[in-house]
Amino acid sequence: DPKYIGISMSVSALCYGFFSLSYRYIIKFLSIKTIYVLTLFIVSCSFLLLFLVDSFFTVLIALALLGMGGGIMLVNNTAYLFSICPENARARAYGILASCIFLGQFLSPIISQPIVRQMGLVDAFLIWSIVIFIVCIVFLFLKQKPRIN
Repeated sequence: DPKYIGISMSVSALCYGFFSLSYRYIIKFLSIKTIYVLTLFIVSCSFLLLFLVDSFFTVLIALALLGMGGGIMLVNNTAYLFSICPENARARAYGILASCIFLGQFLSPIISQPIVRQMGLVDAFLIWSIVIFIVCIVFLFLKQKPRIN
């Protein structure tokens, strides 16, 4: 039913927007690195939930978590970039970041389609959950560079 697809997409998008706007409050309590670790963990859990369940309500929760993690992480990327980049190079650096995001969106189906074709859509959620969780663990052990400002 198309209305379920629309509801699912809107839950994720609303959480994405709400939590990206909440970033200024979150950064007061957490470091950029901690925010990366937490958002990667949240996104990993959302993919794991999508793998484990088949109830529509739980899918909505998973998509809300995905929107929460993605919204916060998007703003965190910019905050991190601006903290390590000289002021006179920020526009160019942000342009490169935006290009990388668009490149990732372009490459995503090219990378994920062979996995989905080989393992199925549901199992692909487990694969991505594991990959994102590994990235989360790697972030735990990275040192945060000092801020320029």
